[in-house]
Amino acid sequence: MELLTQSGHSLTETQLTIAKSLLRLKHHTEIALALQAVEQNTQASQQEVETVLKILKEYGILEVKSVEGRQTIEHNHPDRRHFHMVCLKTGQIEEFTSEILEEVLHETGARHGFVPVFSDIVLYGIKDEIIQSGQTGFSLVQAVQNQGVQILSFPDDEPEFLENAAKIGLQAGSHLEVLHQVESTGEILCRFQTHRLVIPKKKAEKILIRALNAEETRTLRTSLKEVEKVWPSLEDLKNGEEARIVRIRPGSPIQRRLMEMGFVAGASIKRLRIAPLGDPIEFSLRGAHVSLRRVEARDVFVERQA
Repeated sequence: MELLTQSGHSLTETQLTIAKSLLRLKHHTEIALALQAVEQNTQASQQEVETVLKILKEYGILEVKSVEGRQTIEHNHPDRRHFHMVCLKTGQIEEFTSEILEEVLHETGARHGFVPVFSDIVLYGIKDEIIQSGQTGFSLVQAVQNQGVQILSFPDDEPEFLENAAKIGLQAGSHLEVLHQVESTGEILCRFQTHRLVIPKKKAEKILIRALNAEETRTLRTSLKEVEKVWPSLEDLKNGEEARIVRIRPGSPIQRRLMEMGFVAGASIKRLRIAPLGDPIEFSLRGAHVSLRRVEARDVFVERQA
């Protein structure tokens, strides 16, 4: 309030009540829920609440931040840099500070001739109280990209899905890697051994999983890397050769663009021709002709069709 007074921006009594109500909210309250709560507590209109929120944002008193795709309200503490923890079971976001982590960031920067100015670190896990209760399972749709998980249970009311899973050895206890969630449909793309799975959102919501710990994740990644060594890439195909896409290289800078173009697990693709100078390469995908540079084609792993 001192900051607003010094800036010459005076608030009415109603606006002051709204401001105090906003500042009493817990950190990372979703913006829609925050506005609704303040409207109810102050009997103010939505427009009045949004006006005060805009003022507080302009002067840096409150911030609206996006954490894991959720627009939330956060108090601004210029004297205290903090990081975030996200509970994979509940979706709850909490803040923490760490002098040790700050030192590690600066030491790492110094070792590489780099001065850290800003960092955004998010830890994913499960709160200890939930682990102690034994209820560590959560839905597959809540998993994050490139996360290793173990299946705890399948839905009982999906006999066809269970039958198809059994055919490839996928069962309760299996470890798999979550590759991506399709934004438009909510489908979950996973990697299990040599298989690429596209699981519809409604089925994924019923699959109970747990997050793998660090040692389990390392073991899973090692085994998957061994499998990946035998995959050719699109660059390795010959003109006229057909294949099935199995995955895009994790961390590829064009992963999202490729997926938007239709380069998804299970899709059939055919190499047509290569430009006279050796780049780009033309492919037939979903009835359309698409061209990729060699460096891009290397990021798409395929399984040759017999």
